[in-house]
Amino acid sequence: MRRKTTDTTTSTTLYELCRKNDPAAWDRLTKLYKKLVLFWLKEFKVPAKDADAVCQNVLTEMSAQFRRFRKGEPGKFRTWLRGLTYSCAQDYNQKKQPKKADAAPVDVQNITREQNKKEKAILCRQFIAFFKNKVAPMHLNAFELVTVKGMTSKAAAEALNLSGENVRQIKSRLEKRIEAEWDGLL
Repeated sequence: MRRKTTDTTTSTTLYELCRKNDPAAWDRLTKLYKKLVLFWLKEFKVPAKDADAVCQNVLTEMSAQFRRFRKGEPGKFRTWLRGLTYSCAQDYNQKKQPKKADAAPVDVQNITREQNKKEKAILCRQFIAFFKNKVAPMHLNAFELVTVKGMTSKAAAEALNLSGENVRQIKSRLEKRIEAEWDGLL
């Protein structure tokens, strides 16, 4: 007779682990978003020489305010963090240049399709780094060609000597894995 076993290592999402203040989860979250925050700071006119310090302020503020964030539709966390980054950039710019006339405010809620594409590419590069030792190199190459470089599945398949269906499956599986693990924080 077979005994029923239960899996005691149920997958917990990064969102849940961060809400429980798990240090390893916070490390993963900050590694994932640091490059995107730096990208935004450049757009918000923070000089490169000060970007790392302001980025650290953003990540510290993210940690302090995280309990207020409620996950929802895809992209909500990114929008929330973009707003936090904008606020920190504004604080920095006002301290450095208080007499300079205020620039027109940026609408952090609505971004262009091109902006969204750039942001997703930055995040996908980070995911690829996280999966480096956990996923077959060929699968990472296929995922990168389609998600970061913008190739079609067919073109990526030809470049990697795979079928287009293989590339679509690889991309789909990795996206599902990302969504399951990073639920609510994309």
